[in-house]
Amino acid sequence: MKKSLLTFAALPLSLYAFGLFRTLRRKTPAGTSFRGPARLDHEAAFLYDVTYQNGDKREEQIFPAILNVVAEAESFLLLDMFLFHDAKESKFPPRAEVLTDQLIQRKREVPQLQVAVITDRVNTVYGGAPAKHFQRLEHAGIPVIFTETDQLRDSNPLYAPFWRGIFSRINRKEGGSLINPINPKEAKVPLRSYLELVTFKANHRKTIASEKEAIVASANPHNESAWHSNVAVKFSGTMIEDLLRSEQPILHWSPRPLPAFTNKRTAVKNEEGDVKARILTESRIKEAVLKAVQAAQAAQGEDILWIASFYVSERTLMAELKAAAARGVDVRLILDDNEEAFGRKKGGIPNRPAAEELAKAGVNIRWYQTGVEQFHTKLLFRESEETAQLILGSANFTRRNLNDFNLETNVAFEGSPAAPVFQDASAYLERLWENKDETFTCASTDQLSKRRLKQSAYQLQERSGLSTF
Repeated sequence: MKKSLLTFAALPLSLYAFGLFRTLRRKTPAGTSFRGPARLDHEAAFLYDVTYQNGDKREEQIFPAILNVVAEAESFLLLDMFLFHDAKESKFPPRAEVLTDQLIQRKREVPQLQVAVITDRVNTVYGGAPAKHFQRLEHAGIPVIFTETDQLRDSNPLYAPFWRGIFSRINRKEGGSLINPINPKEAKVPLRSYLELVTFKANHRKTIASEKEAIVASANPHNESAWHSNVAVKFSGTMIEDLLRSEQPILHWSPRPLPAFTNKRTAVKNEEGDVKARILTESRIKEAVLKAVQAAQAAQGEDILWIASFYVSERTLMAELKAAAARGVDVRLILDDNEEAFGRKKGGIPNRPAAEELAKAGVNIRWYQTGVEQFHTKLLFRESEETAQLILGSANFTRRNLNDFNLETNVAFEGSPAAPVFQDASAYLERLWENKDETFTCASTDQLSKRRLKQSAYQLQERSGLSTF
């Protein structure tokens, strides 16, 4: 009897082991992890949003710039936005509705305009809840392309064999009997929505491109994210073609026939001439970030290494930051406290335990003073007397965002510190760090977690993939 039970148990265990083996050996999809050529004709501008005084005051540059790209497009518009959701009963500005209206209006004004919106299925709770703004876009002749994230490597490898082998075969349907996990006040969803949610994979990009200019940002056109503090870069020239190339895999995965978005334009004049810029996606972002940290030296004009981010937890980067501090580099981090997200308590993971670890190694840390919003920035900046490096975009500094699990897009700049894009980024960071004209950050050690349980939970989640960060 015992032998029969063992034989019976061996089959599912063998199938699971085989599925886990395939999961761990799954390769990065072709065309992702993109590193564009260095460009000089970009005319880049640094943009930011900041919210302060407990959410009562706000300075906003990014969303108006996005709307301007739409308003001036004449040939094409390609958007790739992670959160593009019009939450019901929201007290926040209607970002999704405004952008939807603007896209439809521009399509009517210029009927020959090619427009497409790439997004993540999280906006429909993985097919379980309707999204009326997407229906409006489709009705206006603007295709909405949901990213086929099953093409990606598996962020949650222990769960992946069940998802790929069994649960993914369940058909998507709207409506169900379970509470909406994204917004409990909205329509209920089926079990399948939960089963896909815990794959912990996403198209996390935040980009928009026309034939004239493009924006890569940390900001989403999402109502409940409207007051978040964010950063972005606006640029023109041949780097737009590189951005379009980086989007081709997602368009290729779609079963829908779609136009080939290209932008064969002559280079525009670059007034700076000494700042190289390139598009980076996925693990190419990590590669550039690690090189920038490694390049920071205390003996070379007193380098300052900045990171301003919603999440910092990737273990290789953590080690490099500690090594930089050990060799005397002035390492400065501005972090969100990760206490709350969209009204839900988060317990400070990963930033609190990560910050405790880094502070012990001599890294300087300040905490952005948030209200109902988040410090959602994702930025690295190295400044010295001779050169500066700036890397910003959609990618948090975590395993999911940097190790080829999510889809991410950043832009990397390198060149003379006197260039406007670096001067503006430096002024932004100094303003937050020094609390110039307003209170933005604090150095309170109360934000650090002394609990072993929280430190252990952070380490386990970061290394295993059993996390939402």
